[in-house]
Amino acid sequence: MRRIALRLGQAVLVVWGAFTVSFIVLFLIPGDSVSVMLNANGGTAVDPGAEAKLRASLGLDGSFFHRYFHELGSYLHLDLGHSVEYGASVAHMLWLALPSTIVLTLSAMVLSVVAGIAFAAFVSYRPDNPIAALARILPAFGNSIPTFWVALILLQLFSFSLHIFPVTGQGPWYAVVLPAVTIAIPYGSMIAQVTLDGIRRAQAELYVMTARSKGIGPVDVHLRHVLPASLLPTISVIGLNFGTLLAGAVISETIYSRQGLGSLMQTAVLQRDLPLVQGAIVLTAVMFVLVNLLTDALYPLVDPRVKAVR
Repeated sequence: MRRIALRLGQAVLVVWGAFTVSFIVLFLIPGDSVSVMLNANGGTAVDPGAEAKLRASLGLDGSFFHRYFHELGSYLHLDLGHSVEYGASVAHMLWLALPSTIVLTLSAMVLSVVAGIAFAAFVSYRPDNPIAALARILPAFGNSIPTFWVALILLQLFSFSLHIFPVTGQGPWYAVVLPAVTIAIPYGSMIAQVTLDGIRRAQAELYVMTARSKGIGPVDVHLRHVLPASLLPTISVIGLNFGTLLAGAVISETIYSRQGLGSLMQTAVLQRDLPLVQGAIVLTAVMFVLVNLLTDALYPLVDPRVKAVR
């Protein structure tokens, strides 16, 4: 119970920290929604009184501390404010954009985890095999490829040349395949790297040698003893690097013209829609915290020794 309370407290601190840092950055950057709206008028002179009234109506005229505590109080009451660009509730807009991003992110995560762990298990089964030795360098290569470059290659090959998948990420269910694969390649490569290192360490453990000495088959030793023991670092990487997955979702949604949280945040940044940017950042922090809490809960399921320590 104490550990659960500690983890929940840490989660609250992470979300609060994300809110505070993003608020400070958005407060300090030059320009705001009013500036964008006035520039949209082609530089036409605007009455200073009307501009001040507009800022006051948007809550942009207060001091730093006044705006900070006012907005923090609103967030504690689940009031995320209203979008300046769209005139709608920030919570409503995020709610509409979230399902698309969740589908993309979960698809990419499942693909990354399954492919990364399966690749590591296959390659490490016979590490002395020349093909396996050559294949071990692939995760490092895949992890170093920029996401936008992966997207362009996949588009050129599977959309423009082979016409298998649509160019955009919207439409039928299979339209999510290319955006998900785009994110999964670097993320899955990272998972494969960590799992390979974990397998290498687990293979030198005493209980693995004992299992082999008892005559247990190499496949059973590899899958039932070595692989489960190597997954704790992998689970940690999945949780801690979930932000990388969300960052890839922003790029993927932009390239594939997929409407979601990433594309919404990009538009909000370009339009200096500060309430919408703030809401998207805090929502991303909440998603990050939830995934980390989930991965922490998975530790005892993968390795019972963790439960014993707790």
